[in-house]
Amino acid sequence: MSRRTSPGDAAYTSPWLHAHYDKLASIKTSSAGVALLDLDGSGEHALLCADYDDKLRVFKGTRQASEHPLVDVPVAVCGFYMDEKKPRVPAVGVASGPHVFVYKNLRPFFKFTAPPVELDANEHSIWRQAVDGEADPATVRAMLKAAHDDGAKLSARSLAMLPMEDEDQLAAHVERVVRFPLRQDTVITCMGTMPKMVEEPDAMSSLVIGTESKLLIILDPSATTKLCEVQLPAVPTTMRVSGCFDVDWRIIVACRDARLYTVSIGEHRGTAVIRRPHIELETQVCGLVRVEKAIYVATADSQLHSYLQKGRKTFSLRMPAPVTNLELLTIRKTRVVNVVLAALATGEIRGYRDKELVDVIRVGEVVSALCCGSYGREDNTLVVVTRSGGLLVKMLPRSAAFDTADRAGGPPPEQDVPLAIPKKTRMYLEQTDRERELAPRMHRQFQKDIVKLQLTAAKAYAGLLKKGELAGGAGGSPGANGDEGTVELNATVRGLGPYFHLVLELRAVGASALLQVPVCVTFDESTYRMPRALCRVPALCPGVTIRVIFEIECIDENAAAQDVTIVVMPPVKPSEEVAESTTDVAPLVASKLTMPQSELLET
Repeated sequence: MSRRTSPGDAAYTSPWLHAHYDKLASIKTSSAGVALLDLDGSGEHALLCADYDDKLRVFKGTRQASEHPLVDVPVAVCGFYMDEKKPRVPAVGVASGPHVFVYKNLRPFFKFTAPPVELDANEHSIWRQAVDGEADPATVRAMLKAAHDDGAKLSARSLAMLPMEDEDQLAAHVERVVRFPLRQDTVITCMGTMPKMVEEPDAMSSLVIGTESKLLIILDPSATTKLCEVQLPAVPTTMRVSGCFDVDWRIIVACRDARLYTVSIGEHRGTAVIRRPHIELETQVCGLVRVEKAIYVATADSQLHSYLQKGRKTFSLRMPAPVTNLELLTIRKTRVVNVVLAALATGEIRGYRDKELVDVIRVGEVVSALCCGSYGREDNTLVVVTRSGGLLVKMLPRSAAFDTADRAGGPPPEQDVPLAIPKKTRMYLEQTDRERELAPRMHRQFQKDIVKLQLTAAKAYAGLLKKGELAGGAGGSPGANGDEGTVELNATVRGLGPYFHLVLELRAVGASALLQVPVCVTFDESTYRMPRALCRVPALCPGVTIRVIFEIECIDENAAAQDVTIVVMPPVKPSEEVAESTTDVAPLVASKLTMPQSELLET
């Protein structure tokens, strides 16, 4: 019987049907700028693309149906239902700059502007003086620079003025901007939708927007007023919304500080709170998907993590290439199947159920946008936009199912082969009976051996302390004169021979400095010679590394590698002699260093 190929094999063929590919579509957008919507209520869904060329493009079937100009570069596009009227025709919200432009029947209907950034009161006072003529441009710049140095958040006009030094340039800038009121608009960074009362595809819903000023705002279904807002600790980049506003809701927000925050309803309706704990990631977020109670997040270090809502990590998968997009495919048949699609920089789209790979789609180009939903009258459709601007549409057959029990890439067939367990011999049974009968005696013997091992280790440690090899220690443990401070020592040897440099790096450990610290090197005088074997370091400060270099010469051409001892003594007063002050005093650090084999010079 031939074995079926699994998604990880090179010969694997994806079950997706190739429906349409337009290599010359010239679409420039991201996953946030793509949406599949039933624009006319006929049940036939169209593809909306908010193009970076300031266009809203509508695709139906295999062609572009219409194109609508936009005021500014779009950030995201969403479809939402503003009322309960029939036929159910959605409105389209396009986020661009600080505004959300709402379209009904693809015609401009309303514009919502995010609240401006609250500026510093000191900046208002400075510009008021500039308007009234009480301060010249140079004085205005100096006051703004002082406010900026104090930590005040300035507007764009103030920040543009700081690097200017020419008086004429300053005067022209002030004259140009004082005619307008001082205002700093924010920028919308992400957008989503939230159902109002019931979770249905055509239920009345609200827009949820995140701004550069760290605000998360929930609008009413008419997109005219704010229902709720919450201040986030960082700027949001992407979000996933679940629940209904009138019942219970939860928003998972990924921010620029590489953390995931959970925002949910507060004690009173119309309030929101940030729940703890936060999910901290090692790198920035590349994609975010919520599957029931699990959160899938792709990070910039080519990993796919899965967390529970309370922040506990369930697993992590290492991807073969960086993840460019993350999307959720929901297949509704006799039961609901959720597949997380991860687009990689190699041109592959990998599908995962939990942590199992169930599908691989080879696109051949880097994917810039993914969108799953209904297109035309097909329910399970995948829309792919490539980096070169191509549009690829794939549809899943009704007979296909990414079930881990039915696919070939499940457990290996060797798992069902029973292990060849040897029979229990008579010796094995006798040994088992012996261990069962003598268990207390064996345990006592085991405890006795542990005590002997601890005693042996303690004796060896005491012996090293007595010899002085661990006095002070390289790690800074206190010696006999622990009240005098400790020293960290790092010694290296440089050179091939017969002349060497013994480089010592010393650093005081503690809160106080050490003054007049003697450092000496002891060696075999028949093998080595040093012009200076003792020096006195004037001062060792905490956290500051002092380098001391000793010159050492090998005078025995047949000498093997030998040890030299480096000793750092406690500090002495300038009036005392080193020999007298170091009598019967334990060193701060004593370390042995093995010299390399010398390569004597030819005469």
